Amino acid sequence: MLVAALLAAIGAAFVLAPDILAASVGAGAGADPLSAASMLRGFGFATLALSAGLAGAGAGRAGAAPLAVGLLITLLSLLALRSYAAAFWAWRLDAAGVDFAYARSVALGWGAVAGPGAAPFEGYGSSLWMLALAGMHALGLAIIPAAKALALGMSAVTLLLVLDGARRLSGGLAAVPAAAAVCLSAPLAIWACAGQEDALHALLTAAIAWAAIRGAYWRGAATALLTLLVLARPEAPLAAAAVCAAGAALDRGLPRGTLLRRNLPLLLVPLAALAGLTAFRAAYFGDAVPPRLWAGAGALDLAGALNPFGGGWAYLLGGLGGAGLALAAVPAALAGPRRAGDASAAVPAALLGAQAAAVILSGGDAYGQWRLLAPAAPLLALLFAAGIRRLPAPRMKLAALACAAGLMTAQATAVQGLRFAAAPAAPFSVAAETGAAYAALAARLGVGAPLLAHSRGGAILYLRDIPLLDLSGASDRRVAAALDDPGALAAHVLEERRPAFIHGPATGAALRGFAERPDLAAAYVPLVWEGRPRLAADLSHLRRDLARAVPGVIPVHDGGEIAYVIVHDPGR
Repeated sequence: MLVAALLAAIGAAFVLAPDILAASVGAGAGADPLSAASMLRGFGFATLALSAGLAGAGAGRAGAAPLAVGLLITLLSLLALRSYAAAFWAWRLDAAGVDFAYARSVALGWGAVAGPGAAPFEGYGSSLWMLALAGMHALGLAIIPAAKALALGMSAVTLLLVLDGARRLSGGLAAVPAAAAVCLSAPLAIWACAGQEDALHALLTAAIAWAAIRGAYWRGAATALLTLLVLARPEAPLAAAAVCAAGAALDRGLPRGTLLRRNLPLLLVPLAALAGLTAFRAAYFGDAVPPRLWAGAGALDLAGALNPFGGGWAYLLGGLGGAGLALAAVPAALAGPRRAGDASAAVPAALLGAQAAAVILSGGDAYGQWRLLAPAAPLLALLFAAGIRRLPAPRMKLAALACAAGLMTAQATAVQGLRFAAAPAAPFSVAAETGAAYAALAARLGVGAPLLAHSRGGAILYLRDIPLLDLSGASDRRVAAALDDPGALAAHVLEERRPAFIHGPATGAALRGFAERPDLAAAYVPLVWEGRPRLAADLSHLRRDLARAVPGVIPVHDGGEIAYVIVHDPGR
């Protein structure tokens, strides 16, 4: 009880004075003060939940205490989720702008296109998520806040499923707040707010696992949810195959016909949905495979998947350590069935293995804070709760171990959240500011039909301040097909499209090798944006024939030629 009281005091301090604590230890250095305070307040609520679980385990099962403690843990965990979401409510990933643009087009009757008059092209990342956003826009809701609210609601339902599943699996409440902390680890706590389908992916996988925990008739629900997952994520067939294999393993004593009849629908129905989606893609877009998969094909490295010290393996193991999940993974590895034929551990383990395989095969991503592990966090939380019950130790020692694992994860979530708040990945707001600045510059220069080539143009595509040549491949078939061929991409951009402006990092896939090309130096001049640090980029160029002196735009000459152009705050 003394440890529970100490945790309660620590949690209360972080809930009541997170800004003071952040300033006193320098934890929020570089982060927005409000975001830092929200992250630390979330840590405080998570710590209070852990304290309540530990105190409840010490008090025993007498009277109404389990119900009251369970409700308190649920409330505190939801408050932790709300605080984490508040930390990143003003941020969204630039790539989400692509989904927003397509959702608006569908809602307004333009079709699945990037904008009015554009050719059909599957640039969005998730059909189900895009359609959900389109539906909300058709109801009169603004897409950006609707996406945030929808993702928060999905995350809350995911958390509630984990809380209920953890209670059922662990046989008590001691492991429940720790399972909540694992569920709300950095991958989900941060990336559920990005504006893309991460919260939907986590909800669907958690719902499949929860259905298996609930009882014997889980296959029907799992089949329906896996079918939805196929419409949401490209790696869903791996999950369907894994769940089908888990179900078959549980039924291995049955006659073969019965075994197949019970389990094959888990795979065949989602694959039928995928076949229908593929047929639609081929008929409507002219592409049976989403072009975004072409754009990421270079990251699919089968040889790298066999290297346990790099690529996707390093991403996966780094996430376990950096997100504070390593201690929780130990009892999770011991999870097993509660009785013969019980799917409560087999199905979450199968889903977790499928997601791990997808991460390893993809090589991870470059955004930070292990985004691809967001759907794995709820699964690991459930397996953690199931594994705790199987450890040969007294009840209070198990409660202490669960509390330590939860505290380790909650602390890591706060640390990773503060780091992310200090340098958020690819902010929508930066791309939006970039598009507006180039549109204002084009107006000053009198460019009648400006075209901006940008490697992160989701916000620009959605806001439509300036026509976009999207170098991410999200709205341009030629670009998507050429992303693995820098020479072909450069020829397409510099010789065929000849945009008025080029902007982006020289190290990314889209602009790799551009800086060294002589035709770039011949046809374009660098731009220097004075007083606009957020517009700083390796490549920020204006087509040479458009460069001229106008108010706020100063060409600087060297040897009779324009060496670069200084821009004084256009549009402000």
